[in-house]
Amino acid sequence: MKISVRNLSLPLSKPFTIARTTFETARLVAVRTECDGVVGTGHGIPQPRFDDTLETSIRTLETTTPSIEDCDQLQILLPPGSARNALDMALWDLKAKRAGIPAWKLADLGEPQPIHTAVTVSLGDADHAFDEAHRNRRHALIKVKLGRPDDAERLKAVREAALSSRLITDANEAWDLLRGFGRWPPMPCRLPG
Repeated sequence: MKISVRNLSLPLSKPFTIARTTFETARLVAVRTECDGVVGTGHGIPQPRFDDTLETSIRTLETTTPSIEDCDQLQILLPPGSARNALDMALWDLKAKRAGIPAWKLADLGEPQPIHTAVTVSLGDADHAFDEAHRNRRHALIKVKLGRPDDAERLKAVREAALSSRLITDANEAWDLLRGFGRWPPMPCRLPG
């Protein structure tokens, strides 16, 4: 089996902002497996927040892949992260293609069913939030990234723009339950015991 690894940068259609940063491209580690003319592909998105970078992911794959032949070994030899995800995906893709059946059947899972996914409104001012929500108002579920002092105004703008959508809020690490955020009061918190 041949395994090749490369980095891949894909431009986003628009900038995506969260509490810590703004993304304009998606940087991926891409893995290609090949056996007897059949090709499997997979990718992973490194999370620098957890010491998982594109460079370390590629280095890990380049040094580990010669000793990996199947998905079970992968769980033992690689830590969780983008490298393991990319190679795991590529191995499942290859194995399923060689067997001539979908990966879900190969893994003995039920047939995939459609699910609702959330469209995300990234951080920005209330006008930006309104515009993004208005463009996506036909979606059943909208996730609103939070982490600015004007979060209440942004949520109000999203609600006005997408009256029928269910909203999810996502502050990630922007809010602190003990100190609150910006002008938000501290949130009550009861600890067990």
